Parts: sequence; C-alpha cells; structure tokens
Amino acid sequence: MGQPMLDSLYAVLRVQNHTNMIHLYKDGFFTIGYGTDVGPFNSYGTLFTSHDFDGKINFSTYTLDSNKLWQYTDINMVVIDSFAYTIHIGDNPDELIKININDGRILHRNEYFNMAGGTIPSVFPHSIHLIDSNTLLLNVTGYAQGNQWVTQLCRYSIPFDTFDYYFNSYPDYHQEILNLVKSPTGFILSGYLRRGNPSSSSFEQKATVVWLDSTFQELRRYISPESEYQGWGHDLQEEADGDLIMTNCIGRQYYVEWSQEFTYTYRPSIYKLNSSGDLQWQTPMGRNIYLDHAFWFSALLPSNLGDGYIAAGRQTNFSDSLFYGTSDTVNEIGENLRFEALIAKVSNDGDSIWSRSYYTEDFLYSRAEFNDMIPHPEGGYLLCGTADKLPWDPEKFPVSFGWILHVDEYGCAVPGCQEIVKTDDPSMPDAIRFYPNPAKDEMYIYQQEDECIDYTILDIQGRQLHQHKNCQGGSTGIIDVHNYPTGEYILVKKDQGGRIRSEVWIKSE
Repeated sequence: MGQPMLDSLYAVLRVQNHTNMIHLYKDGFFTIGYGTDVGPFNSYGTLFTSHDFDGKINFSTYTLDSNKLWQYTDINMVVIDSFAYTIHIGDNPDELIKININDGRILHRNEYFNMAGGTIPSVFPHSIHLIDSNTLLLNVTGYAQGNQWVTQLCRYSIPFDTFDYYFNSYPDYHQEILNLVKSPTGFILSGYLRRGNPSSSSFEQKATVVWLDSTFQELRRYISPESEYQGWGHDLQEEADGDLIMTNCIGRQYYVEWSQEFTYTYRPSIYKLNSSGDLQWQTPMGRNIYLDHAFWFSALLPSNLGDGYIAAGRQTNFSDSLFYGTSDTVNEIGENLRFEALIAKVSNDGDSIWSRSYYTEDFLYSRAEFNDMIPHPEGGYLLCGTADKLPWDPEKFPVSFGWILHVDEYGCAVPGCQEIVKTDDPSMPDAIRFYPNPAKDEMYIYQQEDECIDYTILDIQGRQLHQHKNCQGGSTGIIDVHNYPTGEYILVKKDQGGRIRSEVWIKSE
C-alpha cells in the first residue's frame, strides 16, 4: 500500500476543551469530549460532535447539564446501532448515559455508583466495553476499606437496565485499572499498582495485568519487576494466539534538591506479554530521556500494513530539571518549553521504526497530546486530542482546545516526511518541508534536522507575522494562519549555522 494522499483535515474545536474519543460512523466520524465556548480549562459540560471527513462539523451539542464541572473525563464509549453509551464523573450521581449519535440527544441515564454498597465516597470511571449486543461492562476505580484503591467492574444489562458488581484488588497496594479487553476465556485488565508516599524513597509503582475468568475471578497476574517504576497502561491489544501488546510508561526516581523530596519521571513505552504472562519485549519511545511526571501512550492500534503497532500519546521537549516552567521559560537550548503530541511505530518484534511529534506553535506555551486514534478509511490514521493555550498564570486557568489530525501510514501530516532530504547547495539549509500550499487554515512544517532552526513568516512587504524556534528532529509544527489575508507570503528557514532558505506560500480563501 502506497502513501495515501492527505486531506487537509485539521480542526481546532474551539467549543470543546478536551477531545477524548473518536469513532467512525457512516460517511464521517464523531468525537466526544468536554468543554465550553466561554469557560476556561474546567469543563462546563460534555460535548458530542459529528464531523464530515472534509472537516465540516455537522452538529455539536451538550449531552449533559451546562452548570456542572468535570462532567466528562478521559473515558471511551461503545456504539450499538445508532446509540452511543458512555460514562461520566461529575456531581453525584455518576451515570451511564445513552446518546442518539444522529443528533446528540441523551435518551437514558442510569446511576452506576455502587462501590461495596455505597460505603465508598467516590469513584473514578475509566472505560466502558461491549460484552455482547445486550451487555456492557464499566470499569471504575474507587476507595475501599483502609483507604485502598480497588477496581469495580459494573456489568450492565441493556434490556433490563440493571447492574451487577464485581471487585478486584491487590493486597497492600492501590490498584487502578485503566483499560480491559474481552478474551475467549474471560477478561484481561491492564493498569498499575502503587503504595507509599510519592515524595519518599520507598514509593513503589508497578505495571500490572490481570486475567479474569468469565465470572470475574482472578486467574493470574503480571507485575513488572521490583527494580522498575512503571504505570499508566492506557491501552492493550490481544493477538489471536493470546499474546498481549500494551502501552505503558517506564520511570525513574530522582531527588529534587530545592524541595528536598523525591519525584518521578516517565517515558512512554510499548511492551508485549505472551499468553502465559511472560514479558517478551519492552520498547521505550519518543525522546531518549525520561521526562516530567506522566508521559504516556493513550491509544494503540495494529498497523494498517500489518507490520507492527501504532501508539499515540504525549511527550515533552524539556529536561526533567525544568518541568516546573512558565510561559517565558526556555530550556537549555533556548527553546520555549512545550508538551508535544506523539505518534510512534514498533515492529511486531518490538523494534522502534519511527517516532513523530506535533506541537501547536500558535500557542505561546504549547501543551498538545493525542487521546485517541482510529484508522482512516482512505489510509493513515485519524487522531484526536487536546492542546492548551497558555501563558501559565496561577490567577487564570489555561484555555484548552480539542483538535483532530489526519496523518498518513508513516505518521506524517507533511507528505513524504519519512524520506531523508538533503540539500546539494552547501550555502543553504535543507529544503523547507511544509504542507499544504496553498494553505487555508493551518500550515504544517516538518523538521528532520535534530538542531535548532528558526522559522519566520513574512508578508510580501517583508513585515514579520510569525516567528518560532524548533530544536526537535522528527517534529511537525502546526501554525494557525486562518486569520491571514489571502495572498502570497514568504516562509523563511534559518539553521544554526546562519544559512537561510525561503519559500513562497499562498494563503487561500
């Protein structure tokens, strides 16, 4: 299969602060997330949005009351015929919700809160799954006796509108299960265990996988090695032979001098267990250092080409000594701090094939991430996520936007980004890799060089309209140009050696 032609789909959902899940439907797709067109980072309602593949929004509607905060967190949904089922957390009660996906209307709600007969003060929902056409399974975490996190599985009968409850935990540890799959013999759960104070040297955090039978009784369990810090296993795939491919984080502990306490940094990874629960391989991805507190892969898919796996999530571009930054903080190479959305590929044997990051450079302090991913019917992958627009101000909330991006089989928004292009002229830097041209709303600039490069946009009179620096090879900057008047502009690239190259691009209507 050759590289598909990319459409120009890049949408910033300015009424949707977070976009958490994306689902193909008929001749387009829909997303669900939370946000408001007037509020800040905190949500004022859950939004359900229908899209065409050309980027047109058919409708966007609130599916929950607009006077409550944090109605919807990072939760998936299941679709049966013309109905979507999802769960939310907000003001009690916590509910299972049935939505008409043709118009976004809520058709039914049912409170799922139980947690051992209501003795638990609150729960945190993580995922919802289809068992069969009449049965759903909700996965939530809550506090049990002794202030310990436990997993509650809520089996829901659609015809009877009733719940049954099952519990799973691990002695002396908090357990948080983030996802699960139905297997031929029962269910497989993935998540992490933790105990101790995160600020102390005795803190422990481990990845865990739990095999359950069809009656939700535990059969066996995988726990990552004692000497490692692991966690946040957001997604998993079971292969035909029972082997598991999962996303995870590999971490390390270090001591912070100024606070005189321990903290932890994590790097996204993909790993494989065989059907007996033995580790086969684990591959860290993204930047080759361990960064910030929690960087992970949120989504995992088999490659469209059948030659590996694609994972998507987030990473950062600054060293872990600088993760407490402000909007005007720069890293050791003079680049503004930012979080980058990350998509990466490994082979079936766990070899790293490629890794691409995306940043939104029209934001002063970019914080971008991918939350979900699906195959695009015409090739490549369709991703959704969140980007925060700061500066960071403790008196104000950051403003977040949902966003959608289409990339090809190589993770490229700029066609051909997987190819190495070198200039034949030693007086000029390598060619500027940008797309599309003409550009209507957004321009993508891909950088293959692992060095600091300045990018500038000039109008035809030579006035500077935009400037930013990027020091990360394999990354793509997304620049918002929708407010530019139609006409010709100059895109200028200046490398570390002072060499300059320029290209003309056209702003279309």
